[in-house]
Amino acid sequence: MNVVGGITFGAGLVFQPPPTFFTANILVVAGGGGGAGGSGVGGGGAGGGGLIDNTYSVAIGGTYNIVIGSGGSGYIYGGAQGGNSTISGAALSLVGIGGGGGGFAGDNGGNGGSAGGGGSASQNGPNGASGAALQPTSQWGGYGNTGNGGGGGGGGAGGGAGGAAQPLFNVAGPGRSVAVPGATATYAAGGAGNAFGNQPANTGNGGGGERYGGPGNGGSGIIVLWYADTIPAASATTGGPTITVTGGYRVYRFTGSGSITF
Repeated sequence: MNVVGGITFGAGLVFQPPPTFFTANILVVAGGGGGAGGSGVGGGGAGGGGLIDNTYSVAIGGTYNIVIGSGGSGYIYGGAQGGNSTISGAALSLVGIGGGGGGFAGDNGGNGGSAGGGGSASQNGPNGASGAALQPTSQWGGYGNTGNGGGGGGGGAGGGAGGAAQPLFNVAGPGRSVAVPGATATYAAGGAGNAFGNQPANTGNGGGGERYGGPGNGGSGIIVLWYADTIPAASATTGGPTITVTGGYRVYRFTGSGSITF
């Protein structure tokens, strides 16, 4: 017989103490959508990827699987939605929804995580089918605006809709600035209509639309975790995250899919 804390267990039973949790900051950015091409009337810019930025409880001894969403491909006939970024494990599941693709001439832009892609010609881009239903802390932008000879710009995670359409180009919705220790950066901006541009990796930015030719691809997502450096380092990681200790925090930056065990 085993006696633990005054409680007696039968032979062969093993006492398992409850898991210990600590608080970590987690940033999840999904892939941005792909921009649309055009036929002289302007392709819409894409929406930025869904963005989550908050504190959560994670378990010592828990393993958390991480998936980084890819950027949506730009296509002449409407851009593809960006890929979702997710982190899941012991008592935690966060989903950033990929940004909506831009609309082709005469078409609406697609729904997406932070905002809809911009419409092309005379059509509106919709609000993003944001992650709010899945994750109340998700941030999303407004409508990708209507084109007017030029394609509409995609909305961004900073809360702004795509800018008013112009004859030759279009201003997109802003991204959101996030103060990760040692590296403040802006993520998940919408793509501009009528402004070709492949977006950098791990930004979640929406790809630019194009009036006469090739549209831009969206930027892939990123997941960053950071917590007080008084808490022990992770016992294992996969996927090759960048690990730094700065400003009193341990920072794990995942630019590709992998896992982390605390």
